[in-house]
Amino acid sequence: MPLRYKSYGVPHTLRFLPNSLPPDGLNNLSSYAESSFAICEEPVLMNMRKIFSLVLVLLLVFSLAACGSKEEKRMKFYNRGVELFEKGDYVKARLEFQNAIQIDKDFAGAYLMLGKTALKDGNFQGAFGSYAKAVALDPELLDAQLELGKLFLLGKALDKATEKADLVLGKAPTNEEAVLLKASILLAAKDYGNAKGLLAGLLERGVKKPEVFILLAQARPFSQNDNDPELAAAEKILQDGIQVNQESVELHFILAKLYATTKRADAAAGMLRKVIALAPDKVAYKLALADLYWGSGKESEASETLKAAIQADPANDDVRIRCASFLVSKQQGEKAEALLDEGIKQNAKSFKLRFALSELRAARHDLDGAKALLKECLTLEKDPAHPGIIEAKNRLGRILFVLGEIDQAQSLVAEVLKENPKSIEAHFLKGGIHLRRGEGENAVAEFRTVVQERPQFEDGYLNLADAHTMNKQPELVFDTLKQGLVNNPGSKTLRKALAQKFFLKKDFVAAEANLRKILELDPKDVKVHGDLGDLFVSMGDFAKAEKEFATIKEKTSGAPIAFMKLADLFERQGQKDKALRELRAGYEKNPQSAEIMAQLVQYHVKQGEVGAAIKICQERIQKEPKDAGAHNLLGRVYLADKKYAEAEASLQKAMDLNPTWPRPYENMASMYVMQGQRTKAIERFETLLQKQPDAINAYLSLGLLYEMGQEYPKAIQAYETALAKDPRFWAAANNLAFLLTEKGAGEADLKRALQLALDVQKLQGDRPEIIDTLGWIYYKMGDVDRAAELLEKAVADATPTPVVNYHLGMLRLKQGKTDEAKQKLQAALADKTAFLGREEAEAALGKI
Repeated sequence: MPLRYKSYGVPHTLRFLPNSLPPDGLNNLSSYAESSFAICEEPVLMNMRKIFSLVLVLLLVFSLAACGSKEEKRMKFYNRGVELFEKGDYVKARLEFQNAIQIDKDFAGAYLMLGKTALKDGNFQGAFGSYAKAVALDPELLDAQLELGKLFLLGKALDKATEKADLVLGKAPTNEEAVLLKASILLAAKDYGNAKGLLAGLLERGVKKPEVFILLAQARPFSQNDNDPELAAAEKILQDGIQVNQESVELHFILAKLYATTKRADAAAGMLRKVIALAPDKVAYKLALADLYWGSGKESEASETLKAAIQADPANDDVRIRCASFLVSKQQGEKAEALLDEGIKQNAKSFKLRFALSELRAARHDLDGAKALLKECLTLEKDPAHPGIIEAKNRLGRILFVLGEIDQAQSLVAEVLKENPKSIEAHFLKGGIHLRRGEGENAVAEFRTVVQERPQFEDGYLNLADAHTMNKQPELVFDTLKQGLVNNPGSKTLRKALAQKFFLKKDFVAAEANLRKILELDPKDVKVHGDLGDLFVSMGDFAKAEKEFATIKEKTSGAPIAFMKLADLFERQGQKDKALRELRAGYEKNPQSAEIMAQLVQYHVKQGEVGAAIKICQERIQKEPKDAGAHNLLGRVYLADKKYAEAEASLQKAMDLNPTWPRPYENMASMYVMQGQRTKAIERFETLLQKQPDAINAYLSLGLLYEMGQEYPKAIQAYETALAKDPRFWAAANNLAFLLTEKGAGEADLKRALQLALDVQKLQGDRPEIIDTLGWIYYKMGDVDRAAELLEKAVADATPTPVVNYHLGMLRLKQGKTDEAKQKLQAALADKTAFLGREEAEAALGKI
């Protein structure tokens, strides 16, 4: 199972036991003393009574002092946190607020500030959880109510945002922030008239904050027509705002955006330069100027802007890293690497730059390069407890974990925990190692530590739930996810995981309820509509499923997936005409979509309408003669119609157009097998290679033919030879990785398969056939969740082949999703094409 990673902060201090007796304890002690000594009249006893009374008085004084110190302690931490927050030191501020909460778990104000700190770190879910806790403790804490309203607005949950704004205005009608929130909500709902009324009221009251002018400008929706009066009005509002807020960075920046939106690049650049003059330390505005230049085709000016930003603060690693991130966003990965490399040369001891460069290399699938950089970090300091060394070991451990080098990862974890037993990152990775090894109880212990110390770390709950699943503890799985949602009420990921668990339990009502809650948080999440539709299909409620899939079409303005799901739904019900109409409409709406074209063509072939299928392919080829996919699809249609000469010509054309794409080679090999000519074809390719030993494409065809004859050692040798001649021949590498996974000798071959697949991914990205291989390798390694992530993407990105359906079916079976497993295995076997694993698919289906 994989480790799910997200950034999170330093662990907070341990909880302390209270250091004073509870008031009830003192009262009981005093009452007992009075009743015990009232009957004693002897002087000695009277003196003892006086002494005891004095002790009681002292105890009472000390207890009151202790109570007072509790208030003082919590406020000391709180005030220190506010001071750090105002200085921008959010990591330390968060620790102080957490310390205050440890002393008083009902300290609503500390939760409010914890939410604000999370927001500064970009942790919206953490902020939501803290604000929700604050208002639960103190509903009169209007600041927290407002902050929740802003988050609801950000999440497009306008009804909930309105509730919060109205609540505050009901208690404080003149609260400026509440009025601004209400105006923002009205603008989001496109109720411009009422929004303008509220904002005009603020101006009449003398409130001339920048936000008022910004929102008033937004209340003037304009076109890019220079003569649009609304455009002129919005521009004047912003200029008026600048007159009374001449130092406002926000107003200048919004005006710059207006100029950029209306294609006045020079005016926008001039305004951004003013913004930079007002806030010279804010690199974000310099990046905005660089982005403007880049979008205007002035890449040299953009590069100069980045260079100036770095030169203004050459010792600031963060500036250089953000400039590198900008270059990555513009598909300039090599330049970004060079920029970070240059920084490392100037600051040879920088952990931060090396971490950034290792992340970049990992993102570009260069895990070996990322690993080398992190090992280099380990030489920068001799102290094993140095924070940079600890982080480097944690990062390196994660990469080793992904590469399947579990023993080395475990050694690093042990080193980290020896120096820093509280390292949440190390505990998290250690839990993942236990999961990978099937050690569920040990995994539970590690992930419990993680969520106890980091209650807002949602991936900790997900992995803890996985560990309980491994231990066959279903109730604890539900308890874990529910507790995660208590601490992270805005988490869509946890909510979806809970919905999936209810689905597996066949509690469809609860599954639907949880999916609906996700839509409440994010009404634009169309994937949830897809999940709801699939849920209703499983329930046999096709009317509701149709409604959900139609909603995807409406919200995405006709995404291919909406038409494809509707077509599948109609075909399932035997409504062939409606299915065909959906596919035709989808293809007309999305003429460049290879996926929907393939599904339309396959539909015609299944209905015996080969002529219609051929026509679609030929029309596409006429418009796009170099579309290898269309030629390959046409070859498959001819193959289904047993027109082998035409099929061979189309497949050969696809190979000529895209020599490294394996799909047409696979179809060609299948054609030879269908004709009973496998041996003859092998002889042909072997003869060709004797004459042209560097014809590496012939090795690919030869390998495929050997595979189809179950001559796997010969197939492996063919792919090995192709790779020896061209190490970048990704199709051969991908096939070799797959065969090593299925027919390899053991763990060493599986590790080599993983490295090959990762190298292929580095060369070719997330092509469906590549991530299918990678996903299957992780499945074989026992990393079910990582396998699911990749195999689901393989299916989503292209029409699934029989082998992909087989892989996903086996995965679903392992996940306990028998209905979906059955569906995928049936789909794999419905196609009569031979594939490695067909017998296993038949056996698995027979057991369901």
